[in-house]
Amino acid sequence: MRWKFIDHIVETDYETFLTGTKTFDPDEEWTQDHFPGNPIVPGVLQIEMVANLTGQLVFFKTLKEHQFCVIPLLLKVKQAQFKSPIKPGTEIRGELTLDRYSLKLVHSSGKLYVGQDLHATVSIVNGIIRPQDIGYDNMHQLLSWHLDNLSTIMPSLSASMHALIQQELTTPPNTQ
Repeated sequence: MRWKFIDHIVETDYETFLTGTKTFDPDEEWTQDHFPGNPIVPGVLQIEMVANLTGQLVFFKTLKEHQFCVIPLLLKVKQAQFKSPIKPGTEIRGELTLDRYSLKLVHSSGKLYVGQDLHATVSIVNGIIRPQDIGYDNMHQLLSWHLDNLSTIMPSLSASMHALIQQELTTPPNTQ
């Protein structure tokens, strides 16, 4: 199973906010157990959606500002409040804002909506690492994955961001 909790990126400024959508398939295996006969999207999957939105925005921002790729790792859920259940098969719109950003830590806040109704608020902290710092030396593979993933979830990727990713793909490894 591929962990991807963003179906589409709807809007972003590539620096401070990102809006994306996700519809959890009602036929996924977990729906049989959470809860039998009345499935709802687990809170942990809603938190993971906010973490994925954060990861995507941090990828854009870091590549744009510093011309290198990073991996955000979820360190802490500061706050999560679930106001009402979300049924599988319902489109969830996540609106993410970066509250604080550095090359070590990112604080972000997300709001999850169904239609106009707010269903959850989540605040998280991510640690930021460069892939090389953990022995991941295949930057080409990582950037190719991002580019393939983005062509699916964000066909309207800006030309400048696409060019930055392509530039990173063609940069010799010793200069990253």
